[in-house]
Amino acid sequence: MSRRTILPRLLLGAIAAGVAFWIGRGAVPDPTLDDAWIYLSAARTLRDTGRLAASPHHELLVGITCPIYPTLLAGLGSAIDLPRAAAAIGLLAAMLVPWFAFSFLLQAQPEPRSAWLAMAATLPVGLSGVLAANAITGMESILYALGVAVVASVHARRGLGWRSGLAAAALAALRTDGAMVAAAISGEALFSLLGSDRKERPHQLRRLGEFLVPVSIAAAGPAGGFLLVTGRPVANTPAARIALYGWGEGSPLARLRTGAAAATDFALANPWWAALWILGAAACWGGSRRVAPAAATGRWLTLLSLAYAVVLGLAGVPLAYHFSRYFLPAITAGSIVAGLGFTWGWLGEHGAWQRRAVVGIPALVALVLGAVADARQTREHRLATDLLEESRSFYDVALREVADLSGGDDRIAVIDVGWPLWILRRPVLDLGGLVDARATEISMRPDGRWVPFENRDVAGLLARNHVRWLVILEPLWNRYLPLHGGSRLRLLPFGNPYSAYEVVSAEPASKAASSPAIPELRE
Repeated sequence: MSRRTILPRLLLGAIAAGVAFWIGRGAVPDPTLDDAWIYLSAARTLRDTGRLAASPHHELLVGITCPIYPTLLAGLGSAIDLPRAAAAIGLLAAMLVPWFAFSFLLQAQPEPRSAWLAMAATLPVGLSGVLAANAITGMESILYALGVAVVASVHARRGLGWRSGLAAAALAALRTDGAMVAAAISGEALFSLLGSDRKERPHQLRRLGEFLVPVSIAAAGPAGGFLLVTGRPVANTPAARIALYGWGEGSPLARLRTGAAAATDFALANPWWAALWILGAAACWGGSRRVAPAAATGRWLTLLSLAYAVVLGLAGVPLAYHFSRYFLPAITAGSIVAGLGFTWGWLGEHGAWQRRAVVGIPALVALVLGAVADARQTREHRLATDLLEESRSFYDVALREVADLSGGDDRIAVIDVGWPLWILRRPVLDLGGLVDARATEISMRPDGRWVPFENRDVAGLLARNHVRWLVILEPLWNRYLPLHGGSRLRLLPFGNPYSAYEVVSAEPASKAASSPAIPELRE
């Protein structure tokens, strides 16, 4: 790293941090998503008991999609407050994403390279409201985004081989879908292999093998651990969430159409970034000599963007869900490709002014207008963050009211389980099934299809688990978990968007009477 690149890197990190602080209204708040508090509770449990579980009352690894993240939090939590540790990780990662994206986009230029041009090209990453919003959610998604930028930088500098393999392996170990980065790189390598000279193919295959060895080991490790402990190769949380919301229903073609429509809407919300992405993809796949040093990296970044759109579209996952956190790797990759599009547009194929007038100046205009459009979207993320914080404050009041009324042995059922795990420190039944895997029986059939909302036997689940109290946000969750089927619920008399009920009687529905009971939570 030379002196001429230090200031642009620092400015990009400051821009990313500034956007995150702006969304948090001048501060980095406690984690905004309820799911993050599952990780924080798991980190506290690991720190205090040595068990990697959602709480002392839950089984090992159940509900923990990314075991590395709570382990990292637990290590930091021995020195600082756990929520502050999550905030520090998120903010630091958000600052480093444009740092490494800058390294790649600088590498993408032919000699002589301009650090300020690379900084301008990195603005789609540094100004990203999606990236900044995910920096303060408290989730591991921001680490995945950082991993994509790191792998891009290493791959552009070192090419295919064990170094880029180690970088991709870290992502595969972080999260199961991290292997998609390695898959995209392998796909690009095979594509390049087909067009290469036959004499070069043995060398390229050897480099591909060097890349795949650490990736395979890293991907097999977490999968094997989950398989040994839980009986499944991945955490139960993806299936539980898909079943809860009914995302996976309908034909694959219908889900793809829905996903394509959502992606189109996302692109139309900022058509300028989308135009630069198309320009970057064309430069990489069209054989532009001006981006030849980084063309292979740009190609797999393009593949990664498209692969996420297809895979998550088939799963029925909404693009905008939770600040687009499931799509964050694709959005990060796409933002880097958009920066590559600006770089190629500004430099042109031959660097001539005539070429710059046709492509470069419109690319610069797209860059400026894209920044303006992104600021507008970031304002929406700021409002959504405010609503989440306000909602958690109401949730906190309702939970503490119930805790004061209930006895120490009374069981409480909830749907957003993260905050209750954090503040109550007692057995809690998770109706969503994230940390109580078999609670998904009310939302998923044995064949994997989701149960229609109106047929979900919440009452039977409450009865079989001897639940005395229920706290739920109405009417939001009534759509997915309707409160009917014989349960008699007494609404507690205090004003709050969250409803707290005492379960006077919860008789299981006739269909559920013969179904096996969910095992008792560990007391």
